[in-house]
Amino acid sequence: MMTHDEAKQLIQHIMECLIDPNISAEEVGAYFSENYRQDANGVVLDYKGFIEHAQMLKSTLKSGQVTIAKIFVDGSTIVSVHYIDATKQDDSTIRMKVIACFGIENGKIASAEELTYLMEGDASDRDLGSRV
Repeated sequence: MMTHDEAKQLIQHIMECLIDPNISAEEVGAYFSENYRQDANGVVLDYKGFIEHAQMLKSTLKSGQVTIAKIFVDGSTIVSVHYIDATKQDDSTIRMKVIACFGIENGKIASAEELTYLMEGDASDRDLGSRV
């Protein structure tokens, strides 16, 4: 079972890698099970869809910062409330609040149920948490 600190470090690291354009989507994918399934705001993605989502983020975002506000661990489940502050390629900025429940299997993220809320930024980016 993962400790609170281990879970926080894992989610912080993965989210930072996800929004870092210098880390490939495939490198980020190494942290996820090949059977990965994500439901973000009602949009369901499998592993391949998630890699496409990661590629989209990397082409859309120039830089970003992740702040974990709360994290809870229960066995193989991690629940996180975190904020993403990012600068897009056009220099506009966004702030998103993410509430996510991650399932961990064999040290990798196997599932995610996520609600993402655009707090600041252009309304057209409301779907950034699930866009491919």
